[in-house]
Amino acid sequence: MSTRVATALVAAMLLLSGGVAAIDALATPVPAAAPEPVAQGRATAGVWYCPMTGGEDDLTVLSVAAAGQRPARVTVVRYTPEGPVAADPLLIDPGELHEVALSAEQSAQPLAVRWSGGPATASVRLQGPTGMAAAPCAEGPQPQWFITGLDTAAGSSALLHLHNPFTTDAVVEVAFATADGRIDLMLTDSVLVPAQSAVRLDLGQFEPERMDLGVALDVRSGRLVAAGEVRMDPLGEQEGPTGRALLAAAPATSLTWGFADARQGEAVDSWVTVMNPGDRDAAVEVRVSEPLPDGGALFGEVTVPAGGVVRLPLGDTSTASDFGVSLTVVNEVGVVAALVSDIRGQAGRDLTAATGAPQPARQWALVGAGTVDRPVVVAVHNPGAEPATVSLTAPGAPEPWQEVTVGANARVAFPLGDMAETAETADVEAEGQGASVPVGVQADRPVVAQLRTATSGGDSGAWSTAGVPSAAWTGPARRPAVLRDPTLSRRSTIDAGIDSGIGP
Repeated sequence: MSTRVATALVAAMLLLSGGVAAIDALATPVPAAAPEPVAQGRATAGVWYCPMTGGEDDLTVLSVAAAGQRPARVTVVRYTPEGPVAADPLLIDPGELHEVALSAEQSAQPLAVRWSGGPATASVRLQGPTGMAAAPCAEGPQPQWFITGLDTAAGSSALLHLHNPFTTDAVVEVAFATADGRIDLMLTDSVLVPAQSAVRLDLGQFEPERMDLGVALDVRSGRLVAAGEVRMDPLGEQEGPTGRALLAAAPATSLTWGFADARQGEAVDSWVTVMNPGDRDAAVEVRVSEPLPDGGALFGEVTVPAGGVVRLPLGDTSTASDFGVSLTVVNEVGVVAALVSDIRGQAGRDLTAATGAPQPARQWALVGAGTVDRPVVVAVHNPGAEPATVSLTAPGAPEPWQEVTVGANARVAFPLGDMAETAETADVEAEGQGASVPVGVQADRPVVAQLRTATSGGDSGAWSTAGVPSAAWTGPARRPAVLRDPTLSRRSTIDAGIDSGIGP
């Protein structure tokens, strides 16, 4: 009898628990499906932040160009020790460029460029005793930044430019990527960047004698923008490139990177530095345009260790002296890449460096190319498997530069020559800077565009910079849908005619 009772009790409990579970399942609301992103139009306003600052003997030139089909209303803001100072707004017509030369005192001040109406792009170039350098300005603050291609060995120095244009302080953690792996230091664990100010860190004080160096920035609080700079100056009688280069910071890693202007030969060597800030090894495949028939020194698949940096020399990889390079990660571990060139000219050895393009694009803007007494080349690389049709727009551009066919995994170059003589630019009093022309690149397939410039006669002063893709000024095509929490109460909006005391 007791066994029958126990069995009945167990069965009853099972039925009861099943019923309760069924009731809970019915009572628990089924989560609603995530709404589809909402399409949105092109951006009609934006800000470019230029964190690069010079020293006492440097001169800064800011180049701003209209990148679309509508005039751009632009305001340049300098962040002085007394606070932000905005210049008078100016209107830049499509296809035109405006340049502002800043004094040595003003070169120590970071900049911001506000635009509205039609889109505009901006770049900064520095000139001083250590040479010339240029890079595009940043789109805006990001929670992370990555920079590679730095060097602190044999008399070289690497600088980290941090700019906080906002009204609250920012704190950032700076970690280092080296050939030996990731390095975390207590000295750079919490770097303070006060509100509306700039900080310039000499990375050689923390990681000296590093030939290949990268940094990973994690913004712990506040917001800021970043850029890198490398200055090479061999000690004593040592041979090596001299000069300086600005490196735009990447806001994120990518599974692809592209370069349009690698070079090799008796007078120049190029290499790519690849940084892996992740915690797993990255497997990277490297391709070049016009590769050697037997593959030459092609790397096949290269392993970039977690937290490390790898240098990939590009000599003996292509049949061409000027060629394009594309990198693809095959195991879903994002990396960051930069291209560095050592140029041996009549006046000595010079340096150029540029962060790569994380994605090819159909439209590019390139600004800041001084073309007076200076050879300038715009290079376009098509990393795809199908031919692309490319058109280049610039003041005085010849008709043959329209609808140029660029084959699969091929590269073309457009020498700008002395086109700056026809360009409408602001007066630039900097000796040797020369006027600049705005350049636009349009293609029917995604390509990569890069600009290279140097003083004539092989003198020092070369620089190279990647173009700015159209996504940087058009904004994302879609945005997340706005959802309202039904549990929140409603409140009427404040009458626009009443002073709420909140401020503008």
